[in-house]
Amino acid sequence: MNHFVQWLKDRMLEPLPGYTAQKRMSKSLYRPQPDEAPPNAKESAVLILLFEEAGALNVLLIMRTADGGAHSGQIAFPGGKKEPEDPGYPDTALREANEELSLDPQQVQVIGSISPLYIPVSNFIVHPVVAYADQLPDLEKSEFEVAEIFQIPLSTLFDSKQDTVINITLPLKGKIDITAYIINESVIVWGATAMILSELESLWDEFHGRQL
Repeated sequence: MNHFVQWLKDRMLEPLPGYTAQKRMSKSLYRPQPDEAPPNAKESAVLILLFEEAGALNVLLIMRTADGGAHSGQIAFPGGKKEPEDPGYPDTALREANEELSLDPQQVQVIGSISPLYIPVSNFIVHPVVAYADQLPDLEKSEFEVAEIFQIPLSTLFDSKQDTVINITLPLKGKIDITAYIINESVIVWGATAMILSELESLWDEFHGRQL
């Protein structure tokens, strides 16, 4: 197992950076914390799949299809709503990844989870589940849910030059400045996905700081 992944598996058993790290990527978007969510908020989970590729640790992201929904066309993690038959959040994340990408749960190892966050626009409390594979599993995207699949080295994603402010237009807020991870013109990560990645980046920095 990758050294960072092994460290992360143990580190996730301790108190996490949480909202302190998440809010770095939500400067113009106030996000209530999960304990401030309304009683009718829906539980959900996403899968942060880390895997080895060409000697580097990568993360799997998808672009959702342009279906007119709240997260239409956005870069995201595979995931979705927790169903009554799901025993826990890891089961939700793996089931959704199977539905969206035909991911075989037997090809990955769930190692823990990082801090949940609340998304007001869809009224979801999202639980990020972290899994690891020693190589990218066989995937086949659902044409109804996934437009593209991206594999991005963490070292590229967390390069400080990739973290910048952009201007976007939101239906209810108009034009606002947001902080985003910009890999290229096709891969711009913002909103809840960027907030989740920001906590992972905080842990990545903590690990590498200890290595100095």
